[in-house]
Amino acid sequence: MGVEYAPSPVKLFIGVLYKERENLESIRDTLIAEFGIIDYESEEIEFKWTNYYEDELGFPLKRVFLSFSPLVSPDQIVEIKRITNRIEGEKRKVNLDPGYIEGGKLVLATTKDQAHRIYLGKGIYAEVTLRFRDGHFIPFDYTYPDYRSEEYHAIFSKIRSKYLEEVRGRFPPTAKLTTRWALKSIFESFSGLRALVVFKEKRDIIDIVRSLVKVKEGCGVLALAVKGARGEAEALSHIDVVDYVFPFKGALGEVVAFLKPDLLFLSEDIDLKEIGFYEGRVVRL
Repeated sequence: MGVEYAPSPVKLFIGVLYKERENLESIRDTLIAEFGIIDYESEEIEFKWTNYYEDELGFPLKRVFLSFSPLVSPDQIVEIKRITNRIEGEKRKVNLDPGYIEGGKLVLATTKDQAHRIYLGKGIYAEVTLRFRDGHFIPFDYTYPDYRSEEYHAIFSKIRSKYLEEVRGRFPPTAKLTTRWALKSIFESFSGLRALVVFKEKRDIIDIVRSLVKVKEGCGVLALAVKGARGEAEALSHIDVVDYVFPFKGALGEVVAFLKPDLLFLSEDIDLKEIGFYEGRVVRL
């Protein structure tokens, strides 16, 4: 009988396609808030392989690859792709292609079905775009032309090296400042009471500390979600009583549904309508 094992974590990267550099800079903070620290950014690459995007995004186009820390679980690529779709918006000025790298392959997520792609769920498919063997990335017959280029392979080798550094160093999100993607794995592997506290930014830090001390007792893992800027979350990550802190943008209901905490503590300035359907217990702070 086969034995079921949890998958090893993988390295998230996003290819950003754009015409003007300001289009990339305008979404940088959103990407960081959603996916973590950008630990690698490639040089700008002239996008010359197809004119498919020119009517929508303009000409000439450039691409940059970003990789993120901490590592994520490979099954999270479905939600990551859906989030990048929303970040793009209907009248998009950037094209975002998320994927992940592990020791032996590079995987891309997409909304388009093809014979070589596997359906993952929620309208998202995936393909193994490159395999890694004998020190090199190797394409398949269906691999995109740009992903066949040595220019891209050099970038992916650097991202893969960062992935191996994190894996060999056992670099799970032990730092308090993390992302919801890394926290998801922690919550799923923890058998005790998992509590999520949510504050909006610009709250008095003394008030926050008092609230956290009050709710910490009895909680196995206490995570703090801060709606707003990453800087606010960084400051709150120094509070001893909290186990993990992460910033988020967008809908609170999506964060709660994604993490599924046993207890949800909300500050008084958060409308209960924001959390949507939630089966656990809600406590006001």
